[in-house]
Amino acid sequence: QADEEILRQAADLVGSNPDDLTGAIQRRIDEIKDLRSQIKALQAQAAGAKSGEFAAGAIDGVVVERVDGMDRDGLRDLACAIRDQPGIRAAVLAGAADGGGVALVAAVQPDDALSASALLRDAAKAVQGGFGGKGDPPLIMAGGRNVEAIDDALNMARAAAGLAQA
Repeated sequence: QADEEILRQAADLVGSNPDDLTGAIQRRIDEIKDLRSQIKALQAQAAGAKSGEFAAGAIDGVVVERVDGMDRDGLRDLACAIRDQPGIRAAVLAGAADGGGVALVAAVQPDDALSASALLRDAAKAVQGGFGGKGDPPLIMAGGRNVEAIDDALNMARAAAGLAQA
């Protein structure tokens, strides 16, 4: 009796009858996957649109900006989209991440003298974070805990790029 009631309640939650519960659940899972995919595509499209605006404010081919409210993947996509704009050597973005904490990203042109890890090394420490990995890839992501230090971290990234502080 109790099991049948639970099945009925579960079926009601997914808009089905108990006999088709597993099929209805699978349809919901597929729908969620599709919606997540659509969201990711829209975020990438939005990053592409914003990248031109940020690139227009570059100094010496370098963009260093605060962007709050994006998830880490969105921030990475935006940094790469900025870096891929004509005349851009590097993009460093930092912000208060969705879900808490700080996200930092540095994306540099692979053949440029600027180093992504050098751009983020002190900045990551400033927000009580860090990054791992070996070598010096053209894209580095880092995290941290101290949201209040984001502006200081960005100034450290500017200094590492040889730019004046904001």
